[in-house]
Amino acid sequence: MQKIKYIITCIMCIAMTIINAQTLEEALNYSNAENIGTARMLGAGGAFGALGGDQGAVLINPATIATFKKGEFAISPMNLTSNTTSSFNANRISDSNASNLHLFNMGAVFASSNNSSKWKSRNFGISYNKVSELDRNFVFAGESEGTIVERFAERANNLGLNELDPFEAGVAYDSDAIFDFENDLTYSFDPLVDQVLNRSQVVRNTGGISELAFSLGGNYKDQLHLGVSLGLPIVNYESTKTYSEEAPDDRSPFVSLEYRERLETSGTGINFKAGAIFTGIKSLRIGASIASPTRYNLNDKFSTEMDYSYINGETPVDKSAVSGEGTFEYTFSTPWKYTGSLAYIYKGSTLNGFLSADVDYLDYRNGAFDLSIQSGSSSDTELEMDLNNQINRELNGAINFRLGGEIAYDIYRLRLGYGLNASPYVKDDAYFSAISGGFGLRFDRFYFDLGARRQGFSQGYLPYVSLNEDNVQLVQLETTKTHIVSTFGIKF
Repeated sequence: MQKIKYIITCIMCIAMTIINAQTLEEALNYSNAENIGTARMLGAGGAFGALGGDQGAVLINPATIATFKKGEFAISPMNLTSNTTSSFNANRISDSNASNLHLFNMGAVFASSNNSSKWKSRNFGISYNKVSELDRNFVFAGESEGTIVERFAERANNLGLNELDPFEAGVAYDSDAIFDFENDLTYSFDPLVDQVLNRSQVVRNTGGISELAFSLGGNYKDQLHLGVSLGLPIVNYESTKTYSEEAPDDRSPFVSLEYRERLETSGTGINFKAGAIFTGIKSLRIGASIASPTRYNLNDKFSTEMDYSYINGETPVDKSAVSGEGTFEYTFSTPWKYTGSLAYIYKGSTLNGFLSADVDYLDYRNGAFDLSIQSGSSSDTELEMDLNNQINRELNGAINFRLGGEIAYDIYRLRLGYGLNASPYVKDDAYFSAISGGFGLRFDRFYFDLGARRQGFSQGYLPYVSLNEDNVQLVQLETTKTHIVSTFGIKF
């Protein structure tokens, strides 16, 4: 409950357009790269920063590219299933999203060895990776007091008709949801703030972030592996929301409304990583890496529509309004990320294996929006300052932990993994866990791996925000995600 109250405070700290993508949630989406990688890496919990020998590990520590003895090509298709259960005034609804099989990771390593030199190898790699999946569907429904039209009136007050933003107050006015009969720039509306309404919303989110990565690494005397990488992330994200209210009684002229929002976000970014792995101690590997901020150049396309029904005297009236399409360009920079890794390698007569751990630290307060890069608007500059102040005030540094292991017998591999991600909020000490497992087969020039991970998290959600704190429409969301990844690899 303390967490939910705190999230309400975070969201209500700043009054923004509902469809605006520049939010605290977006800052977290771009800052939290999942770095799932290959099926082997997924099955062992993603704890590969000190191990190497796996193309997915380059996402954590580019020095892992230097551990390859041979060239390799690998491809990893993936299936993601997510289920979200909403709770609103004791009404629970579950909704799921199952994606079709699609490419998750593909890459090649080109290895060059020279045993007569202190630099035993110089390797180059190129890979495509899905670093963040934003697919999620959910629905909520129930009865409560309050109305979204109150928000639209708040955004219209003290503004002339030509000053109303076309995406909220504008479509509300054009559909007769709000009106100014006295011509005093104070807008009224039909639904009563203490009237119990049936309300619901359907949310559909698809897309994510992919990254093209180029890596270069070298092996010095089989004791020190160094590597650097250049990442070029690509963002494609779409969100559609359909919000509805309906009056179960005739206390006011209001009958029903439906407010639809569409948002598409696309863009590109750039980042750098550097890392090292020390292998001078028998059976131990120690890794460290640093990831620069990713600077995203983003473009939003958005639009809204509203259908509004009411009774005028004894005559039913149905009105509709469409905003047209808006666009907005801006940038966002993620925080620095630091990773420390430790692995123990076991080699026996019949059984081999490893136990590995990674610890990440990132300070979410260092994420920052730049909304005025393409705009000289004072309102954009003010919103930018408010957003960045909110990030600095409400978020904190966080430590994420991953643990994984593998047992190898002949050509067979068995893996298990576990992860804990800390909440990024200042006043929330919760951790969200993930459990994973998998198996693999190793041949001379070919290998196959299968891995699965299940993770869960919860969060509060507000379909809209108004200045009336007595009628906050808080929805509790509980989400579980299941990734299933298979990897096919060829050595050359």
